[in-house]
Amino acid sequence: MGKAREVTSFCVEKEVLYIEPNHHGFFALGVFTTAWENKIDSYHIQHSKKITRTYYSFNPEKFLKSYSELEIIVQKPFEYLPLNAVIAQEYRDKFHPYYQLVWSSTEQFCNHGFGHFIKKNDQLISVCTSPYVGGGYAEIDIITIEEFKRQGLASRLAVLFIKDCIAKNLIPNWSCHADNMASNELAQKLGFEKGEEHPIYWYHV
Repeated sequence: MGKAREVTSFCVEKEVLYIEPNHHGFFALGVFTTAWENKIDSYHIQHSKKITRTYYSFNPEKFLKSYSELEIIVQKPFEYLPLNAVIAQEYRDKFHPYYQLVWSSTEQFCNHGFGHFIKKNDQLISVCTSPYVGGGYAEIDIITIEEFKRQGLASRLAVLFIKDCIAKNLIPNWSCHADNMASNELAQKLGFEKGEEHPIYWYHV
């Protein structure tokens, strides 16, 4: 935490967050104490939005009780694809360019990340991937195209993602906007237990 506080203090005190080239399209800064929240609020950073996030902890016993023996089946007209170089490149270039920032190359993403994908008519419609892996944790990132939501696609992919984590002795990490009811409900369905809520400061060009 000491180093994190130093970095946060540097960013605020030196106005790093104000300098447009440092945004690279966006920044997201999470804080976990009231003192830091008050400190950042005092700067009135332009073009930023303060959002409340809910943080979850994973309960493997709950997950395994429901999903350890469950076979995940994706039926036509949908097609399931695991992470590979071709789909990773497509995902980074066309579907979610954010992954060009968090993974420096397609090779790095394939070697160190997780990814599960569903296509329909050769178009990506639902994905569960890892923007960050480190420190014994793997962050869960789920996106489903609006017209294909509420069909169980996200939950299928999330189960596969979590099983990947368990197989590699990593802890799946889940957080979401506090008002995202679908994400909050899915987290608890998959064995995550609700923890604290904290703000995140989001800037997007």
